[in-house]
Amino acid sequence: MNLWTTPVPRRIMEQQPRGGVQPHTEGCGMARRRVLVPALAAGLVLLMGSTALAQPAVRLPQAQDSKFIEDRVEVSVRREDGGLSTQATKYTKTVTITRSFKSLAGLTVAKHYSRTTWTYGGGTLYSSPRGIDVDWWTAPLNNYKTHSAKWDWYTTGKGGTGRSNTQVQFVFGVPTPWGPVGSSYSSRIYTTVNGNGGYSYF
Repeated sequence: MNLWTTPVPRRIMEQQPRGGVQPHTEGCGMARRRVLVPALAAGLVLLMGSTALAQPAVRLPQAQDSKFIEDRVEVSVRREDGGLSTQATKYTKTVTITRSFKSLAGLTVAKHYSRTTWTYGGGTLYSSPRGIDVDWWTAPLNNYKTHSAKWDWYTTGKGGTGRSNTQVQFVFGVPTPWGPVGSSYSSRIYTTVNGNGGYSYF
């Protein structure tokens, strides 16, 4: 959304005399200047929900790099039934990352939920259960446009790793019958997992 910039500064415009001749001020004090100050209606829109990111439709920085982006992480682990006593214990872990975007006024205007599930045990990455889920939420004037979710890679076996890749694109603007019209901005979350249950994200 291109309302992610700072409010428009007031511009002072001086009306120049016709013909480009400056008024004579000697002996008569300062010449009166007519000052025109445009109305600043954009400020209200910024307070209602425009985000403060610098550019639309670009890969976002990590949350800790910006006071306008905030991440929250939730983790759940379930032990799988190994069946045979000789089979290694397996666990299924789900990591949910919620990335929130805030306006210049500090209001939350959009959220991107990225959920990654994988199965591991003793340094081994198993093929299933595993999965990726993506969801979103928007405040008024912020609209959902598109999303994607995929594995960039998922290598099973001892020492295996995987990386999920989810993206949500939002539009700040007015909803219409053919979709929202306005400036777009996007969020992408990568989550890397391994056979020991470890993970990292950005």
